[in-house]
Amino acid sequence: MAPTVIFANSRTRSATMDLINTSAGPSEITVETQFGYPVTDSAGGISVLLVDTADAGAPSIAKYVVAYPRKVTVAAGAKQTIRLLVNPPATLPDGEYWSRIIITSRGGPSRLSARSTTDTNAIQVGVTLVVRTVTTLLYRKGVVTAAVTASGLSADQVGDSVIVRARIARAGTGVFLGMAHLELMDDAGRVIALLERQLPVYYPLAPRYSLAVPQGARGPYSVRLRLANDRDDIPMKDRLPFAPVIETVKVK
Repeated sequence: MAPTVIFANSRTRSATMDLINTSAGPSEITVETQFGYPVTDSAGGISVLLVDTADAGAPSIAKYVVAYPRKVTVAAGAKQTIRLLVNPPATLPDGEYWSRIIITSRGGPSRLSARSTTDTNAIQVGVTLVVRTVTTLLYRKGVVTAAVTASGLSADQVGDSVIVRARIARAGTGVFLGMAHLELMDDAGRVIALLERQLPVYYPLAPRYSLAVPQGARGPYSVRLRLANDRDDIPMKDRLPFAPVIETVKVK
């Protein structure tokens, strides 16, 4: 599983990441920073919006991050450590800030693996001419808290599926990096279908989920949504504790 997040804090002001070229030829690597965050479209799909210029007051650390080296050629089979230095102003308020780390690879047909040295997992992407890989750097200063709210939960049966929508927003000073667990239950309260998805909440989201109704199942049904701090791609030491949120709604 890919390391989707790299962590830094105001004590060390740095993080490291290894670039590993597993191809048969060299790859030219460029590392850039940009502000961005997940958003949902009208259909409830989640994508990452990259912003050229962050609004005033946005929790962006992008302009304070320097990658060293920023440009490098990684030989076939070689590893290059990238050091990410964070140097915000001393007046930066306590809280959590972030930047997207954009790794662009140029070269012949190859495979590139990006590994955070704070984790044992790796990103591996096929490289054909130009490939861009985006991960996240989270910077924490002072006390950072995590909390999340769920509102407007709805569930509608459409054919042999149940479509679930909700508005999810963070209520703490830190980003919500958790899981959405959805359970479809029959009239006796038995779980007959389960769906689990990663849910990164930087700004409010309105995701859409689809649960398949098992053949032969009989309603009426209900859906239970549980938001919990159990993403296995986030190291335990980096997880912000928060109380799980549980909401239940009847299926229309």
